[in-house]
Amino acid sequence: YLRQGLFVPAGIGRGLTEEEKLGKTIFERRDVGCAMCHGDGGDGVAHRIYPWPTRDGFTSEYGEGFKTPNLRFVAHTAPYFHDGSATTLEQLVDEDEDRMGKTSQLDDREKKALVAYLRTL
Repeated sequence: YLRQGLFVPAGIGRGLTEEEKLGKTIFERRDVGCAMCHGDGGDGVAHRIYPWPTRDGFTSEYGEGFKTPNLRFVAHTAPYFHDGSATTLEQLVDEDEDRMGKTSQLDDREKKALVAYLRTL
């Protein structure tokens, strides 16, 4: 990594912190649903995610399917969502509005833990 000028991925060479462990548990919870599509790297299947608001410059995509991306190094792949409208993982989790998993039920501590875990992938 050092010779190539690359960063060492967050999860390599250390165990998870207590906060990251909580985030992993939340990620894997069936009632939250993250791992149903993103578990084991992503299922690659096109899922209908709607209703999805569109930003200026994007045509309506109501009912369209989006392939589940692999979450490897997700902390370094911003912006997020199909239209790049979320610039941080925090914004992604806060503004999901239960279109990709059920994150609106999470309290602030749980959302923070989920983001901490996502940063380890």
